[in-house]
Amino acid sequence: MRLATARVFSFLEASGVRLDRVTPHEYSGMGLGLAAAVPLRLGEVALQVPRACWLPFSAVAARERMVKRSSAAVARVDSLARGGSLGDAALLAAHLELSPHGSQAATWLGDIGPPDVPLLWPPALRRALLHGTSAAPATESQAQLAALICEALTELRTGDSSSALGGGDFDRGFRVAQAALLSRAHAGKGKPLALVPGLDLLNHAGGEANAAVELDAVSGAFQLVVSRDLQSGEQLTIDYGALPPHKFLRLYGFVPPAAGPGSSDEEVLLQLLPTGAEGAAEAEAALRASGLPTRIALRWADASAPNLPDYGGSSVLLPLDGLRADARVAAVHVLARAVLAQLDRLAQGSAACEAVRSAGVSVGVEVVRRAELCAALNRREAVMLERTRVQLARVGVEQ
Repeated sequence: MRLATARVFSFLEASGVRLDRVTPHEYSGMGLGLAAAVPLRLGEVALQVPRACWLPFSAVAARERMVKRSSAAVARVDSLARGGSLGDAALLAAHLELSPHGSQAATWLGDIGPPDVPLLWPPALRRALLHGTSAAPATESQAQLAALICEALTELRTGDSSSALGGGDFDRGFRVAQAALLSRAHAGKGKPLALVPGLDLLNHAGGEANAAVELDAVSGAFQLVVSRDLQSGEQLTIDYGALPPHKFLRLYGFVPPAAGPGSSDEEVLLQLLPTGAEGAAEAEAALRASGLPTRIALRWADASAPNLPDYGGSSVLLPLDGLRADARVAAVHVLARAVLAQLDRLAQGSAACEAVRSAGVSVGVEVVRRAELCAALNRREAVMLERTRVQLARVGVEQ
């Protein structure tokens, strides 16, 4: 058992948590996870973490602590994050980062180490490998927001001589804590935002998940409830949600297996406003005439939906329905130009990924792994964009 996991389990055991039904296990390609230590039945609670164990690592505790330090700084963070869960997550990340050395939070997260997500990659490498993918703009926006929040938190950390997670660099420590929250915290469906000791080890299995994390409304305990009978030694898994591949990479540091054309989870974010200066005025005028927004999400069309055109393969849902004839012509032109531009950017990103992979051990195993993940995402998005290009060509002929 890793040192970090041993400490977390010791903490839970000292808190009276029953641990005889689960055991930590290292899984190839997935890292640490939880396995059934004994046979488990449908509906059985495999692990229950009481409120007292998770509350110190929750947004509730973080907000209380941060308000005591500076209500004005908390207000600025909420304004930047536009309140809600994003503001809670930022304050919890700051709370974890400002925890003193030797505290449970600092020791726990420091031992586990940060997840390998794009937010924590060197900026130049991140931009090169993600170039052209849907993960690129969101990751840069995430990094910019993190920098602004760190600036807003300046007075909260006044008097702190060091950071818990960043080795003396608060900004780095804040991003580490933020990444840990994105990949490990539980929230939603009535659950408060919190890092839950033990349950932070659960891996994703999508529709094949055999357990779910629930909140007991009476006791406030987080519970891992088994959704089918399990044999001893089987991995306990949950569903992280129906997210597109680019979000899985950005939030969790992996790209799930392709479900194939037609899967509603596949998505490409297409930027319709040109980034270059040449012809920008003309392109912006065409965009206004098209009636389209500046960015759209392309998804595979539902094969069961009626009246969808057949273009000799899996179709992409194009935002053309309901447009007037002149706007439809303009929209096809705008979409076609945007698709070609993004395919070109993807080709540049693919070349960067291949250069890193070809370098092999000279750049390090971790960097090669990042390049392989980005290349996988790149290929998935290129398939959808190429199909979109073909469809738009056919639509243009038909018009």
